[in-house]
Amino acid sequence: MKRPYLREMRAFHSWVGLFLGWILFGVLLTGSLAVFHTELDQWGLTELSFAKPVAPEQAVAQSVEYLSAHAPDARLWRIILPDERDPYLRAAYKTASGGMVEAILNSGPQPFIVRNEQLGSFFLLYHSHLLLKRTLTQIGLFLVGAAGIAMLCVCISGVWSHIKVFAEFFTFRPGKNKHRAWLDLHTVLGILPLPFHLMISYTGLIMLYWLYVPSAASVIYGNNLSTFRQEALGTYSMVLPPQKGPATPLFSLTTLLHDAQSHWGQGAIAKIYVRDPFYKGAIVEFWHERAHQVGQQYARRVYNGATGQLILQNMPLTFVARVQSVLAGLHWVEWGGPSIRWCYALAGLMGAGSVATGLILYTQKQSRAVQNTVLVTVARKLNVCALLGFSCACLSVFWAERLLPYTWPQRNALLPVVFLGVWFASIVHAFLTPTRLGWVHQGCLFITLCGLLPLTGWYRHMSLLSACMVGHWSVAVVDVSALVIALLGCVVLYRVCRHKRVLKA
Repeated sequence: MKRPYLREMRAFHSWVGLFLGWILFGVLLTGSLAVFHTELDQWGLTELSFAKPVAPEQAVAQSVEYLSAHAPDARLWRIILPDERDPYLRAAYKTASGGMVEAILNSGPQPFIVRNEQLGSFFLLYHSHLLLKRTLTQIGLFLVGAAGIAMLCVCISGVWSHIKVFAEFFTFRPGKNKHRAWLDLHTVLGILPLPFHLMISYTGLIMLYWLYVPSAASVIYGNNLSTFRQEALGTYSMVLPPQKGPATPLFSLTTLLHDAQSHWGQGAIAKIYVRDPFYKGAIVEFWHERAHQVGQQYARRVYNGATGQLILQNMPLTFVARVQSVLAGLHWVEWGGPSIRWCYALAGLMGAGSVATGLILYTQKQSRAVQNTVLVTVARKLNVCALLGFSCACLSVFWAERLLPYTWPQRNALLPVVFLGVWFASIVHAFLTPTRLGWVHQGCLFITLCGLLPLTGWYRHMSLLSACMVGHWSVAVVDVSALVIALLGCVVLYRVCRHKRVLKA
C-alpha cells in the first residue's frame, strides 16, 4: 500500500472522527447507560417499597380488579408481569388523549402511579434521537444516523490506515510520553471491542434504513408506508379499530393465562394486552418473554376476549421482518441476562473512551504542528465540554431524579432542563477558562457528582446499606458503580495533574 494513500486514509479517519466524534461520544455514553434502563428506572423510584412476590394468577386477578375499577371504558389495557429484572406488577390503561397511565400494584397497600418520564427512558431518548421529539422533527434521528455512519467509517479506516495497529495493541505503554500513552489507550479501546463497534453501529443504522434511504420503499409501496412497515418490520402494538358489538362480560383472563402457560410453560408470559374490554369484539393478547431469544418481536397467543376462543398463535412475519427483528434484538439487548448487558455496557463505554482519546489525540497533534489556530482552539474547548461537560450533565439527571420533589407540577419536563442547563454551563465555563484548568475543574466536578451520588439515597430513605440489606440490587449496583467511577476518576486526574503541563489538549 502506497504511503500517500495511507496519509489520505488517516486524514479521513481524523476529520470524520473530529466533526462527528462529539455527537458520537454522547450517543455511545447514553447508549451504554440505556442498556440498564429498567434498573435505572427502579433506582430513581425510591419512593417505592420493595416489591412483594406475587404469583402470575394472583397478579392477573389483581390487575383486572384494578383496571376494571379505574378504567372500565379504556380502549386498551396492559399488564406487565413481574420477572427477574423488574419485580413490580404493572397495570396500565390508555386514556382518551392516547397516553398510558401506569400503576404498580405490589409495592404497598395502595397502587402507585408511575411517573411518565423516568431515568432510563431519558437516556434511551437521547441515545435514539438526542431528546428531539420525533413528532416535531427528525433532525435528531438523522444526526444519530450520521454518527452511526461515522462510527463505521472510523472503525474501518482506523484499522486500514494503521498497518501495525494489531501489533501496537499488545504494546500498551502508559509510562511513555503523554502522546504515546494516549495513542496506545486509543488503540486498546478501539481494537478490543471492534466487532461490537461494527455490530452495534450497523444494527443501529439498519433498524431505520427505511428512514435514511426511503426511495426503495417509495418506489414499491408508494404512499402506503403502513403496509411496508407491516411486511418489512412487523408489528409491536395492537391496532384499535372502532368498537363493535354490544357490551359483553370479559372472559376470565386467569383461564386464558392457564391455557397460554400450558403451551409456553410457567413464567414465560411477559405482558398481557386487552383491547376493548367488556365489548363483544374484545381481543386478548399474551406476549412471550424475550429473555431467551435474540429477536425483538414477541411470540403471541391471541384470544377472543368475550368467548375465550384462540384466534391466532404467533403473529405472521415475513422473512425480512424476522431478519429485522433479530438485528433489532442484537442492538437493544433484551436477551441474555445481566452478563450480556454488562458486556454491552462495558463495550459501549470503551467505544466512548476510544472516541474521547481520539479527539484528545487530534488536538495534541495539531497543537504541536500549528500553534493557536482558531480550529484547534475551538476543538480543545469543545473537547472539554463535549466529554467532561456532557458526562457531568448526565450525572446531573441522576441527581435531579432523586432530589426534585415528586409533587412538583411538570416535574417530568425538568429533567431535560437540568441536563441542558448543566451542559450549557459547562460550555460557557470551557470557553471562558484556560483549557488545562477547564479539564481540572470539570474533572473535579465529575468526580464529586459521582462520589456523592449514593448520598442521595439517604435523602430518599433508600441508602446503599439499606438497599443491600433488603436485596434492592438495582439501587446498590448503581451506587457502587458511581463510587468505582469516582475512584477511577481520581486516579486519572492525579496522573494528569502531577505533570507540570497539566493537559494541553
